[in-house]
Amino acid sequence: GIIMIRSAIVLLSLAISLSATIINVPADQTTIQAGIDAAVDGDTVLVQPGIYSGTVYVEDKDIILTGAAGPISTIITSSTFIVNNTNSQISGFTLEDSFRGFLIGTSTSASPVLKDIIMRNIDQEALAVGDGVTLTVVNTVIDSARFGCLVRGGSGRFINCTFTNITDYALTNEYLASVLIFNSIFWDNGNSIYFNSMDSVTVYNSLIADGWSGPGGSNLVNDPVFIN
Repeated sequence: GIIMIRSAIVLLSLAISLSATIINVPADQTTIQAGIDAAVDGDTVLVQPGIYSGTVYVEDKDIILTGAAGPISTIITSSTFIVNNTNSQISGFTLEDSFRGFLIGTSTSASPVLKDIIMRNIDQEALAVGDGVTLTVVNTVIDSARFGCLVRGGSGRFINCTFTNITDYALTNEYLASVLIFNSIFWDNGNSIYFNSMDSVTVYNSLIADGWSGPGGSNLVNDPVFIN
């Protein structure tokens, strides 16, 4: 009986993987949004190197949206990502010269992942996280914005991230949002971290320019000596 159950699980997983589609932009769909609109749960939208524009909506489906050659070669300008009710993974893009960066809408179950993202020259928030969302951000640089990330009632995990040249707060948590910061850099910002309750922010193995006395440990205040 156990062997039959395991076999059924393997076959189901195989069927799901075989049914997933890779949608190439611009070969299969001419725009990023058209690629997303054509995708269903489990699909990958693979964006080839180039400069793109236009607001990007990732909503109500769980997909992989990725720049084929990484953020240096796949650039989106003057745009905002609207991300709602999704567990999608978005990776491999530079987002620049935009009014806002990623707006992660309120949800009771969404857990999107941002990975290998560069955001620069953002007029307002580079990231805004709504209530109920669990956002994971990995290997991401936010350089030049008014706010780095606003976490409002949801939760955020920031791993190997850099926040620099933020004019206001690099990271703000409100309404007792839960934030974990690991192995990240906060430097040359107006302020590093704002919190309603220090207990809701935990920082480990990170470099915080103005220090950190809350939960966590093994943090530094040394100059990271960025190389332009």
